This record gives sequence, structure tokens and C-alpha cells, in this order.
Amino acid sequence: YCCSAIALLAPAAAHAQDTGDQGSSGSGTGEIIVTAQFREQNIQDTPLAITAVNSAMLEARSQTDITQVANQAPSVTLKPQGAAYGPSIAANIRGVGQYDFNPALEPGVGLYVDDVYYATLTGSMFDLLDLERVEILRGPQGTLAGRNSIGGAVKLYSKRPEGTNSGYVMGTYGSRDRMDLRASADFNITEGVDARLAGVAKKQGGYVKRLDFGCVYPMGGGARLPSDAPLNPGAEINPAVGGIPATMPTSSNCVVADEGEVDFMGFRGQLRFRPTADIDINIIGDYTIDDRWQTGSVLLETYYPNGYLASPHYPIAVSPPYVTRAGTADINPYGPGIAYDTRFVCGKFCNFASYTNEPDTGQPMRDSADGRIHFEGWGLSGQVDWNLSDRLKLTSITAYREYTSNFENDNDVSPMAHSLGYGPLTFEFFSQELRLNGAFGPNDEVEWTLGGYYSDQKSVYTSFQGLRS
Repeated sequence: YCCSAIALLAPAAAHAQDTGDQGSSGSGTGEIIVTAQFREQNIQDTPLAITAVNSAMLEARSQTDITQVANQAPSVTLKPQGAAYGPSIAANIRGVGQYDFNPALEPGVGLYVDDVYYATLTGSMFDLLDLERVEILRGPQGTLAGRNSIGGAVKLYSKRPEGTNSGYVMGTYGSRDRMDLRASADFNITEGVDARLAGVAKKQGGYVKRLDFGCVYPMGGGARLPSDAPLNPGAEINPAVGGIPATMPTSSNCVVADEGEVDFMGFRGQLRFRPTADIDINIIGDYTIDDRWQTGSVLLETYYPNGYLASPHYPIAVSPPYVTRAGTADINPYGPGIAYDTRFVCGKFCNFASYTNEPDTGQPMRDSADGRIHFEGWGLSGQVDWNLSDRLKLTSITAYREYTSNFENDNDVSPMAHSLGYGPLTFEFFSQELRLNGAFGPNDEVEWTLGGYYSDQKSVYTSFQGLRS
């Protein structure tokens, strides 16, 4: 549940005109103009399977990121990934796409922001900040969008500066202490020079608690649980010896993560020069920092080679000898004398993380089980549109982007100290695109496009995985 409020920095009538014209012809009919074929066309006249959403539709539907827009597009899947894939999405159109964020793999669905290609799935869960429209092109788009668009393409277009000296501030509050703040301002600097600034900040609490298993169930020396530890009713302490290694520092209630928590900030600035009626230069800079916990996940049911960990919905006996599924005495995966039972599945809205010691140093492994996801990136782009004549237009797009991504995960979300991972990723990307559009014939019956594209990409991805048996 949530509610929103918006405050305008200009008369309401001006804002209504602005939102009504986004992606329209300016006639007030609300028709959507797209540039899927590198020229402005009414969506009804574009011979493509395309879903286009303008700014008025985005605001009416309260859609704030690209995964929500995909819900209205047939055969399109854009979903956030789990912690093992870092801050990335799974992109799929008509059954073609990519789920693996690894930069060595082709994405399969082309992602574009202001006509600049976004080369990786990492960091591509775009916020719909101050957009004019979103275009989702279904089916192969290799002719105009490159070889990485065999499944289709997703294109986002920002509102350009117009020098209207207007703006807005919008706030949202919702469940789990959700707080969103969005703002934008458009202003004139001097004749032929305009600017636009936009920013967004989002925070929301999580919905699945990740508990330090060694804190909740101290195994050894007769240790007792903290008084406020979240235990199953009636669970008893097993004063067994060995098995669970030293825990990392945690809060008093043994919570190491609040999965599903959001902490996001993004900014975009644009500077637009129009020295003549035929030349339009737009320079864009953006910065994003995304610091959150992984998407919430819980353990439903797990089998071990010599035992059975019960589901919270189908528990086994909780008294000795802790009978296994097969009805035989339990062979313990946690160490001598340590029994495991339904206490080790903590419920529908929590999971466990277990830390382990490095085999070489004997020191606790870095906090790689908490599911923390961190992304920080920025980019610059410049687009020049030059109308050489009534039928000839030259476009140049130069862009640079870099980011750093760090993510940590405990994939099995069980008491086992297994599949603990840490994956830092750095990325740098430069691109240059040139396009020449033209038309000929008495009524411009034949339209043509000639273009060239160059890109240089460098990425370094290393992965540390603790695969202990």
C-alpha cells in the first residue's frame, strides 16, 4: 500500500500541457511518436511489434522502474536477479535473451538510454526518472539495433531541456516504510541554451530476515541463545561440541541482513545548445548509487546426503533421535553430536547464513554471506542532430560509461556454510555512432538510413566462491 503527493514549481496548467505532450505530436490528440526506425513516426505507422509508454502513462500507472513497464508488454520478461547475479536483471523477449550477467556473454536484448547502448545486464534495472517515453521493440532488431538485439530492444528516452522554467517535486510513502522522492527542474540559461536537472531517492525496508546461524544456535561450550533471538517456540539448546565456526559481528537479535531492502539514488543533468534552427546539441551526465540487499529468498525443503532438513510446512519430529526422512538415525552434517531438526528452518520470512573460516589463515571469511549488493556508476553522452537539408539529417552520438559492482551471497540460504560468494566487477565503455537519414521521391516515399558504430569495452570480473562439502 502506498500513497503519493506531487508539488509543482509552475502553474498546474503548464504541467498538464507538458505531460500531455510527451511523445505526442503536439496536437493534443495524445498520439505517441516513436523513433524506433531512427526517425519520428506515429506508433500506428511504425511496422514493428512495439510497446510504447509515454510519461503521462508512466505517471498514471505509478511505474518507477523498467521491470514494471515490462508487465504491460506481451512476451517480455525483465526481472531483478538474485544475489548470485549481483545488481542485474534477466532480460528476455519472445523466449530469446540472457539471464547470466557475466560481461563475457551477449545480452540478447538490447538496452538503450537516450540512444546509447548499455552493454551489460549489470546495473540495468533502470529507474524511470524524468522520462519522455519507453519503447519496447519485440523480435529481432539487428538491422538498426545491432547483433545484441536478436530478441528485441528496450529504449528509454529522457525529457530534453526546453527552457520552460518549471519543475516538480513528487513524494511517495508506502508499506515497509517505503519513501520515494523525485524532482525535476527545467530552466533557461541564455538564448539558445537550456538545462534540466532530475534526481530520485528511494528507500524501503526488507521483508525477509537473514539470521546468523552460529549466533542463533551457538554450538559448543553449553552456550545459550541471546534472550531476543528469534527462535521457534519450545526449541531447546543443544550444548554440542564443534561444528559451527566463529560468527561474524551481528546485531543483538542475530540479524545480518534485511533482504529486499532498497537504498537507491540517481541524478541526471542535461545541457542543451541550439545555436541555430538546424543544429541541436544535447549533453547528458548521470550518476547512480544502488546499495541494497538481495531479493528475499527462503528455504522450503532441503535434502542432505545422509539426512533430511524439514520444510516449515512438513516438519519432522523435534525430539531425539531426530529421525531422518528414511526413518534411520541421523548422520550429522554439522559436526559430532550436533543434531539438526525443524529449528534449522526458521520460517516463511527468514533464512540462515553461516560463516566459515579460511582454510589457509584460520580467520573468519569476509562477510560474504549477507547478500549485500552495491553498484556505483556514472556516464556522459553527447548527441548532435544537424538538419543538413529538409530531407537530410546527420546524427552523432558519443558516450562513455563506467561502474563498479560488488555483491555477496550465501546461495543455499541454509545453516550450511556452503557456496559463499563474493563477486567484484568493474566496467568501462566508450562508443561512437554516426547516422545519416534521408528520403527521396515526390512525397518522400523512400526513406533510408546509413550509419556506423564503434565501441570499446573493458570489464574485469572476479569471483570468489567457497564450495565446501
